[in-house]
Amino acid sequence: MVCYAGQHNQLKPTGGISGLRPFCVATPVGFFIGDSSMKTCPKCNKAKPLSAYSKNRTQYDGYCGRCKTCVSAYQKAYQKTDIYLSKQRAYRKTKRGREVHRKALARYYQSEKGRASRRIASQKFRKNHPDRTIANSSVAEAVKAGRIPRPDSLNCCCCYEPAKQYHHYLGYNKKQRLDVKAVCVKCHTKIHWNVA
Repeated sequence: MVCYAGQHNQLKPTGGISGLRPFCVATPVGFFIGDSSMKTCPKCNKAKPLSAYSKNRTQYDGYCGRCKTCVSAYQKAYQKTDIYLSKQRAYRKTKRGREVHRKALARYYQSEKGRASRRIASQKFRKNHPDRTIANSSVAEAVKAGRIPRPDSLNCCCCYEPAKQYHHYLGYNKKQRLDVKAVCVKCHTKIHWNVA
């Protein structure tokens, strides 16, 4: 027979709180009182060690009710719902959301996985858009040879801020590869999004 004691936190002999729910077991000699090292998850109904649960100081035993596996499965399922996605889109439109997203992307692209992803995307772009790749290479060669000035020495033709790139405003054909105008990154992105 196992019965749970009424107290939720027992003081350790050395001082402090155990964080484990005390239990007592009926033995032929009497009742044995100790600390439980196992806990049953109400979601999967499996008894697991306390290391399989996240810590939560608001709970009676100092651990979350559900195990880490069940919590992870729930979060992954929730992140695919329309409610979560709409909340994420609304959050990313806020000033703080844009800043958090920008920092997260920077961390991702500095990781090995992010660099590999960017490398694959670059190879895919060159394969799908050979005309753009050749046009950009032609502009880079012309800048290096001194036939056209560097874009960062000019102002953006749209907002008059310092430019960073060249935009092929007439297209990427062979005769129009050097017909470019200086733009900043923000305006260049807007131009391509509007065209697309």
